[in-house]
Amino acid sequence: ENNENGVNVKAIETNPIELLEQIQKRYPDKSPQFYPKLSMAVDSSRCSILRLPGIMPRYSHPDFDSTAPFLFREDGTLVLKSSHEVSLEEIEEMQEEYFLGNYLCGRDVCAADMVWAPYLERYAVQLPLLFPNAKSCDPRSNRYDEVNAWYVA
Repeated sequence: ENNENGVNVKAIETNPIELLEQIQKRYPDKSPQFYPKLSMAVDSSRCSILRLPGIMPRYSHPDFDSTAPFLFREDGTLVLKSSHEVSLEEIEEMQEEYFLGNYLCGRDVCAADMVWAPYLERYAVQLPLLFPNAKSCDPRSNRYDEVNAWYVA
């Protein structure tokens, strides 16, 4: 495809997770480590990234390019409040697994935080607007101490 100057421009789709992998390989000794290892067998960041689709509301539309990923079902109807509550509780539980800090995998920001951040930031704004009288749908409420600590960090 050529632009108005006749220069061939090709849209490149890049997977953000692959970009994080490339950065980590290029700068393995630089902080923060995007993929910290809890042990030789456990890569907490990759595990947390893979958990995203299973934790967010089932049968919802996960399109990251959407302004409201995971808020609507595949049929276009609004995801139930109870589904969001379950997702927030599961995120809270996931954070409790890595109790060494306020980020998803401990003390330092990692690839999991970078992948989850757009979804969690949208949740923090959109859920209280959709369910204004439900503290159970406010990720920044005291009901979700670990999730709120992530926002503060």
